Amino acid sequence: MNPLQILLVDDHALFRSGLRLIIESRFESVQVIEAGSLEQVFDMAPPRPDVVLLDVRLPGLNGLESIALLKRRWQEVPIIMLSSDASHSTVRQAEERGAYGFVSKADHPDVI
Repeated sequence: MNPLQILLVDDHALFRSGLRLIIESRFESVQVIEAGSLEQVFDMAPPRPDVVLLDVRLPGLNGLESIALLKRRWQEVPIIMLSSDASHSTVRQAEERGAYGFVSKADHPDVI
């Protein structure tokens, strides 16, 4: 069985590492591919992920602007937005642009 492939795009290395450890401790067969920006994702040219975890605030092209580019590349891959800003406006913008879901970075690791 192939491992679940998660593409984690966040510019904070400590957050990426922590979330990767949480995910890997909760799932038996998972591979987390980390990137610090959308530009890095396209430079890496990773294989098609099963899900993308995408920070709202990124250097260069931000996460909200990146949704359309990622959807063009991987049409059926769900994109879940990550942010410490869980305001109604930010969540609504993410959903309107095609995000599958939204996770607040302020949530407890069990919730995330």
